[in-house]
Amino acid sequence: MDRFRALHEPLSPLRRTSIKPRRTSADVSTRVSDLRSRFEKSKNTERTRSSSTEATRSSMI
Repeated sequence: MDRFRALHEPLSPLRRTSIKPRRTSADVSTRVSDLRSRFEKSKNTERTRSSSTEATRSSMI
């Protein structure tokens, strides 16, 4: 697992930064719910390129 992470970490800087700080499950759940609510808001107000980028950003996390 460590060797796998060492190989792939340089390719994904976003994942490395999200892994480094030890987050509790509560922090993650609140962050996810915040992202989801923001995505729902953008999806409801406008069906534009910004809402689609929000969808890809939330799916990446």
